[in-house]
Amino acid sequence: MLDWEGDPPRLHTLDCGCQQYAWGKIGDRSAVAQFKKAGNPDFQIDDSKPYAELWVGTHPTLPSKTTDGALLSKHLEDNPRLLGSNHLTQFGQGLPFLLKILSVNKALSIQAHPDKALAQQLHAKDPEHYKDDNHKPELVVALTDFRALCCFRDVDDIKQILAATPALQVLFESTKIQELEQADSKTYLQELFKLVLKSPQEVIDNQISKLHDWLKNNSAAAQELHHSAFLSVNKDFPGDAGCLMVYLLNVVQLKAGEGLFLRANEPHAYISGDCVEIMAQSDNVVRAGLTPKFKDVDVLLNMLTYDTTTLKDPQTRFFPNGDGNTTVYAPPKELISEFQLRRVELTPSHDTFKHTTSSVACLLVISGRASVTLTGGNQSFVEAGSVSVIGVGLNVVIRNETEICLFFLAETQQ
Repeated sequence: MLDWEGDPPRLHTLDCGCQQYAWGKIGDRSAVAQFKKAGNPDFQIDDSKPYAELWVGTHPTLPSKTTDGALLSKHLEDNPRLLGSNHLTQFGQGLPFLLKILSVNKALSIQAHPDKALAQQLHAKDPEHYKDDNHKPELVVALTDFRALCCFRDVDDIKQILAATPALQVLFESTKIQELEQADSKTYLQELFKLVLKSPQEVIDNQISKLHDWLKNNSAAAQELHHSAFLSVNKDFPGDAGCLMVYLLNVVQLKAGEGLFLRANEPHAYISGDCVEIMAQSDNVVRAGLTPKFKDVDVLLNMLTYDTTTLKDPQTRFFPNGDGNTTVYAPPKELISEFQLRRVELTPSHDTFKHTTSSVACLLVISGRASVTLTGGNQSFVEAGSVSVIGVGLNVVIRNETEICLFFLAETQQ
């Protein structure tokens, strides 16, 4: 534990901004807007505008501030003991992670994030669209029912869907599929992905129209998870080739507390719901569908792993701890040291959380109220809507003050 002589350790409360991207939930239906309002009663919610993301961190696009208006990055620079020498050596003076709340009303883009080597290449070649040279693995934990596309389906699963859906024969005609019968899994998936992303728009329009009409007349089929996802994203982005990705990628449905780790070079898209998300501090996104933004189809086609086993990895899907109040979401340390996340739900039967911070930490309170006691006995109170920074090497005791208090604690992996 670090020596905290002088002023006793304390919580450092933050003021965090939100992004009003078009895909966010509108007005007070947004978990982001609700969180901002809970933390700041003076915050005015505009019921005509979307509130998509709340950002916690030192990312220059939307940096957090302390309550006296100082940038968090400057506050950490002026108070290096919050970080500790190991952090300064490994990550420098800022936070290496970006913590967010997302409130998704309509689908985000079909996308993947580059690994470090590719990020460096993209940034050097096209800094307008790839503004930094860092990787951006991500981890999401659902706050509500949350739906996403993630990683490739098994080839046999795709073949069964195509065989059972005659309306998909416009694009995935049998002769083309037969030509791929002897191909290895990676080639098969890459060719289908290319077929979707590079077919002429009139072919895509015809395919989507035929499929939509077929589902209107087949109500039972329309209830199946992949077809239901197609109808949802096609409503948001009618005629977009990305709508057909629901047949190539897994449709994942998370319940509150369940988590999903998204590795570099894996395709994904969020469809609906609210979540907490943490990622390495980067803004690098390679997109290819369900977006009006810049698309880099060739880069995406070449960067993907085309791995159909990723979703089966126990460090890809996370489930709430059924015994106790804490669930830890820690991606493979060999892939990502920049972050790990704890979800803590304090109840009358599990009313206390004790922890020693292994790095600087961010505390995000979703609901309820609790007392926080740090090394030296300094006590504060936190409640829904509050975001705080806690220094490294501190004993932290958080006690519930309400029926239920739900919070997240973000740290690096040391």
